[in-house]
Amino acid sequence: MDTEDAGWLYSWSLAIPSTSDHKDAAWDFVSWMTNKEYIKLVGERFGWERVPPGSRYSTYEVPEYREISQAYAQPTLDAMDGASQESSMTHPVPYEGLQFVAIPEFQDLGTRVGQQISAAVAGQITVDEALEQSQAYAEQVARTYQREEGQ
Repeated sequence: MDTEDAGWLYSWSLAIPSTSDHKDAAWDFVSWMTNKEYIKLVGERFGWERVPPGSRYSTYEVPEYREISQAYAQPTLDAMDGASQESSMTHPVPYEGLQFVAIPEFQDLGTRVGQQISAAVAGQITVDEALEQSQAYAEQVARTYQREEGQ
């Protein structure tokens, strides 16, 4: 299946665990870090190039941000408008969703892969080494979900 908007778009996917002892404080923090005033604070204090792209549609209305994001603003807005569960891949896949894999190990795998990529960016290991180790981590997780032959 060909699709005009194939690809996935990272999202913040913020949540507050139901087991949290500090739900109100967590909600206050999440509300603060996602509001227009926070975006303005980041832009004015640290520079508009440091504002996370794709975090708020309203950010693209701020003249300073519009100026600094000319190279990527429209493609980001187009990606946000086109992202859906149904049109995220160019070929059929056996799962629902854009990128998240709903297994307990997913967050840890993401952290491990992120550490490898960071090490490569810092020059501590090569890109090939980072990819090889990341693939090994992914295969280790995948083995726990493989079916035995005949099942």
